[in-house]
Amino acid sequence: MMSSDDPASTPLQTLQASISNVQRQYQQTLDRWTPHILQRWLATLGLLALFMLRIVFSQGWYIVCYGLAIYLLNLLLAFLQPKFDPSLQDDLLADEIEEGATDSGPTLPSQRDDEFRPFVRRLPEWQFWLSATRSVIVSLLCTSSDMFDVPVYWPILVVYFCVLFLLTMRRQIQHMIKYKYIPFDIGRKARYGGTVVMHLKFASALVLVIVHDGNGQSIPACSARDGKPYLQLPESHRARLSTRSHQPPLFVGVQGPQGSGKTFLTSRLRALLADPPYSLSVAVLSIDDLYLSHAGLTALAVAHPRNRLLHGRGQPGTHDVVLGCTIMSALKAINDGSRTGDDQGTGAGTDVGMGQVALPVFDKSLYDGAGDRALNTRAVRAPIDVVVLEGWCVGFYPVTRAEVEARWEGRGVPELDSLTGECGFDMREYVGLEDVLEVNALLQAYVEWWQALDAFIQIRGPSLAVVYRWRLQQEQEMKVKNGGRGMTDAEVKTFVDRYIPGYAFFGDGVRKGALDEQGEWTAPPWHGQGLVLDLDLGRQLAGTSRF
Repeated sequence: MMSSDDPASTPLQTLQASISNVQRQYQQTLDRWTPHILQRWLATLGLLALFMLRIVFSQGWYIVCYGLAIYLLNLLLAFLQPKFDPSLQDDLLADEIEEGATDSGPTLPSQRDDEFRPFVRRLPEWQFWLSATRSVIVSLLCTSSDMFDVPVYWPILVVYFCVLFLLTMRRQIQHMIKYKYIPFDIGRKARYGGTVVMHLKFASALVLVIVHDGNGQSIPACSARDGKPYLQLPESHRARLSTRSHQPPLFVGVQGPQGSGKTFLTSRLRALLADPPYSLSVAVLSIDDLYLSHAGLTALAVAHPRNRLLHGRGQPGTHDVVLGCTIMSALKAINDGSRTGDDQGTGAGTDVGMGQVALPVFDKSLYDGAGDRALNTRAVRAPIDVVVLEGWCVGFYPVTRAEVEARWEGRGVPELDSLTGECGFDMREYVGLEDVLEVNALLQAYVEWWQALDAFIQIRGPSLAVVYRWRLQQEQEMKVKNGGRGMTDAEVKTFVDRYIPGYAFFGDGVRKGALDEQGEWTAPPWHGQGLVLDLDLGRQLAGTSRF
């Protein structure tokens, strides 16, 4: 029974509640249709056939039919085109060359090391189907009114459409041949494409289940249909969205070795979750953007003159931990409109407005590749549903001195022996025990970052040796695209060498957590809500597991 103190609902509020309920029912119906691709398209083709029969037997509404055909052709072209047009990248590169960028010598990527870029559609299949179905329904409704039955000589429209179709498809095929991509799942997909789609769907399913169900016990949103994973949104999705501005975002950590595709995974994860039917707002923060300034990196190297691990960015200790804590706290509170101050005066991490946080940007091209924090920042605005923190050492935990000594001597890390033969890397020749212990001590401060993470996605290769191979492939592909600018093969090996100790000594913290002096492991905050994507040598998905 309603309390006498409760205000009576006004007719407007009742109407708004009814509209909201209808919208929710409609969205839930779409959610249930999401995985049934074949059935959805068969239903749409049935509607289209009904429309064509209406046109043929009535001998009218030719202009409506022509408009529908043009619209469907436009949707088809968007479906066949990549979301990131390589021709635009070529134009940008040409502009750089004209401006004399090639005279500056080899440089590193300006933002992040390039990851592989598989085919991602400009118009996702779901949106293609939904837009096509709506257009067919609207066209059918138009045939109920004589107002849209404009007299026209229909053979002219047929000829014009056929010519337009042939010209546009010819141009599209030439574009596909020139930039070497295949927008269909015929045989083996374009390089990396098939497995990355699987990565995205498994990872997205994990995020969706934890966001909307909050239990993390299983992945009901990720199932298999004809050997392909698909997503089905839990019904609690809409209920959460109605109040999301008052809830903190879900924090997801993403870790993977150089060249594995973690940057691509996180960027496409953001795009996939932003599209219907999920419509989630996702912010991505790379640990690379939290590096110390150039002056800070220089001071760190001076303070540790004999520790080559701290000479340059990369290892734990080369990041601005205080700035990272400020940003993580600001993102945690972004949906409640609170303000967070920036004691360092960098501008990054400061709420530049209610519900807005400025994220730092680290430019790796500055100081001849040594890098420095850029003056510009990236603003993210509330409401935010998911925050992704990605990086090669995200989730790494420090270990005890005894464990460091054991691993430095080769016990517990059998892969180190194979690295000597395969990659010419000898741990004890490359780095001293005290150097590793210094990094181990600096890593302790990062644990405060990890405490904010609710879930985790790890990309794992078959061995440490594959990191050299993947990073070299990454560099070679980048040099093909930018005219040969980048590191030599020897420089790539030297670059990867600096990261191997981090994987060997601290990498298993992602799954095990922290190790205490008694030899006991303490599970990380994301325990039970983690997903491992195991890749083979060719970066194909070999398996998945939960932890």
